[in-house]
Amino acid sequence: MGGDAQKPGSSTLILIINDDEGLTGPLQGVLEQGGFTVTLTPNGAEGLHLAYQLCPHLILLNLVSPALHGLHILRKLRELSDVPVIAIGDRADRSALVEGLYAGADDFIGVPYAPAELIARVRALLRRARRSPSWLRRPNTLRSVGEMIVDYEARSVIVQGQDIPLTPTEFRLLACLLSHSGDTVPYQSLAREVWGVADASRQRHLRLYISYLRQKIEDDPAHPEHILTDRRRGYRLSTRDNSS
Repeated sequence: MGGDAQKPGSSTLILIINDDEGLTGPLQGVLEQGGFTVTLTPNGAEGLHLAYQLCPHLILLNLVSPALHGLHILRKLRELSDVPVIAIGDRADRSALVEGLYAGADDFIGVPYAPAELIARVRALLRRARRSPSWLRRPNTLRSVGEMIVDYEARSVIVQGQDIPLTPTEFRLLACLLSHSGDTVPYQSLAREVWGVADASRQRHLRLYISYLRQKIEDDPAHPEHILTDRRRGYRLSTRDNSS
């Protein structure tokens, strides 16, 4: 989305994607004292979802947390938007700085940092941006379910910050379940939507492909949280947020 530049202040939204509580609190405090509105998330997948949902003016992203997959999140953000991103990392880790800049970060703030330096870097980036961030792809090409993001345009899925490769049939099956918004899809209807026919052999294929999908997107395929079975009825995709 475009628009005129906004002066830093309470209408300027900054999204912090960071799972280090000891770092997030001070960052939030410094930015709010500087007059900014701050939204927080400790989860990379949720960070992507909030980014396209809220369209923040700037993002602070922890680049070095192993659980957050910061470089992956940064590259995904760059596919979607030109929103300014400041990477956060160890001041002494020069390799992380270089990797972050190559991956698309606009600036890097080392920890420990001086509050005045952070505010100065944020304001400088906002001045250079000159306008509200634009989104290179429409938000409706993405759909978030808990920690999973389905990308309809790329025909891929992101689970806990990781790209999960799906075959065309697997993606059609997942997209079909998602289109029914948590309702149970009968076996025959699901087979017909995915393959165009619903004979006995296709229903056997359906069970097989459901198993393939669970292997790829579930933490524990034997006890699925996303793709659920309604006995003698069909399958449904849980739309509850399992990350909360």
